[in-house]
Amino acid sequence: MNEILPLVQKPGRYIGNEVGAIHKDHRDRIKFCLCFPDLYEIGMSNLGLQIIYHRINRHNDALCERAFCAAPDLEQLLIEHNIPLWSLETFTPLKDFDFLGFSVGYEIAYCGVLDILDLAKIPLSCSSRKEDDPIVITGGPAILNPEPLVDFIDVFFLGDGEEAADEIIAIARTNEYKTNNRRGRLRLLSSISGSYVPSFYKISPGSAGLKPMETGIAEVIKIRSVLPLKNEYYPALPIIPNIETVHDRLSIEIMRGCPRGCRFCQAGYQYRPRRERVIDDIIKQIDESLEHTGYEEISLLSLSTTDYSGLEKLLSRLNSSLNQNRTSIAIPSFRPGTISMNILNALNNGRKTGLTFAPEAGTQKLRDVINKDITEEEILSTSVTAFAHGWDNIKLYFMIGLPTETEEDIDGIINLIRKVEEAARQYGRRKKIGVTISPFVPKPMTPFQWERQIGLEEILSKYRMLQRGLKSKIIDLRFHHAESSIVEGVLSRSDRNIGNVLIAIHNSGLRLQAWSEYFDYERWLQAF
Repeated sequence: MNEILPLVQKPGRYIGNEVGAIHKDHRDRIKFCLCFPDLYEIGMSNLGLQIIYHRINRHNDALCERAFCAAPDLEQLLIEHNIPLWSLETFTPLKDFDFLGFSVGYEIAYCGVLDILDLAKIPLSCSSRKEDDPIVITGGPAILNPEPLVDFIDVFFLGDGEEAADEIIAIARTNEYKTNNRRGRLRLLSSISGSYVPSFYKISPGSAGLKPMETGIAEVIKIRSVLPLKNEYYPALPIIPNIETVHDRLSIEIMRGCPRGCRFCQAGYQYRPRRERVIDDIIKQIDESLEHTGYEEISLLSLSTTDYSGLEKLLSRLNSSLNQNRTSIAIPSFRPGTISMNILNALNNGRKTGLTFAPEAGTQKLRDVINKDITEEEILSTSVTAFAHGWDNIKLYFMIGLPTETEEDIDGIINLIRKVEEAARQYGRRKKIGVTISPFVPKPMTPFQWERQIGLEEILSKYRMLQRGLKSKIIDLRFHHAESSIVEGVLSRSDRNIGNVLIAIHNSGLRLQAWSEYFDYERWLQAF
């Protein structure tokens, strides 16, 4: 390893030893390695990874380490020198752990799962793994439909993972588990609520869904939700990355779930019911984490942060302590109609990083179709209030290709943005409006799961309409990669037959497909 790391870009991705990382002796411990199927700087911005990492390491008889995808330069060197991929904490080969746990947040990252397994010299196919190979577990938002990965994953966990991690350890420490063969161990893990072990199910001809192959295997698998959100789930000392990450700040979850029920939003249905953390617990975690880390910005996370019932009180209490050390507060996304003057005034005390709104559709008709319960008046009044209170930047997110969408709805996006632009110009020349347009991708387990996804030419045609209608010096118009959205749509609703496509993509040498510079649409079409 010492020979190859000086030869790669950003060796900080692979060396570990960060402040907050936990190192334990491997002897007589249940060994987990959490794997994120993307690069270090993406994975280390994932709060869920840090939560499960610290949750497992709370157990004296267990340990948890981390691994991430190798960038192409390191992958080439690992292959040339016949070195298996290692964990960051102790540089242990991944194949020497008892469990590998993948967190998959987006469908295009399926490829990263295969890349990590292959570099770790672990058979890709579950059926090819030997008794001493790790049990491969996967959770995360993108496995609500687990079928595309069933050839490669031993156990799926659907929903919140905090209590499931405890239950895996409880089973793994039993003599029954230790003395059993691989299939017997999987059978024990299948008893955990929210678990899906594909090898115990078969496709029933002539009917929808899967059927258990053995008695005692759950016929219906329910998504797990932890109630309540306990303070012990959250690390007071998060790991501070070695290199800059995409979200280089202290991330604090204040609520899980969303009360709104937008019909396109998979997370809104997956993380029901809405659960709010206690304000005292949030402030305690922030105080302890800032003392240990020195972060200068806090991000208050949830699917809909401004729907947190105690937000005004929380911001007021935080401001009284944070103003002294110039720590700013960021809210990832605002819901128009829920933002009070007290909230804006509280945020006014820190660095103004911009406000983000997601109208999603340009007309009230289409917002009603998708159950986005906000009005144009609320969007405009919130924008005016923000500009008037000194915010120079507003970001707006829209989707195209939504069910029942017409050309009138595309014009509606243009007209709404122009009205926001008109409001911005009333408050000076420095105002900027960032606009991001993404194609609608139907997601499983949502009311829109069977809706049509528009094709590539239709996406590009709508993009061109928006480009023509939104030429302005103060509008920064950006489009989500159309081709990757098409692939995402195929993967999100596929069955287990798509596994052959993932194998073909992996064997073709494509890597890091969530990155535009590596994505190759033509190769995907060939694989399909």
